[in-house]
Amino acid sequence: MELYSTLSSLFTVISFLVFLGIVAWAYGRRRQEAFAQAANEPFALPDELGNGAQSFHRDGHPARERGR
Repeated sequence: MELYSTLSSLFTVISFLVFLGIVAWAYGRRRQEAFAQAANEPFALPDELGNGAQSFHRDGHPARERGR
């Protein structure tokens, strides 16, 4: 039973150290530029209103085209 307790404690400590390593990696200065670029990638995609798609207002009603 003592072996199980020791291994359990050791696994908990190792898991916590891995967690701290992941947090340090994610918030490190070397990753900051890559994460900023990844955060802006969805805004670089073209809108999908071509191909007969219809735009909608926030209330769910279809938007009228300008000039009509």
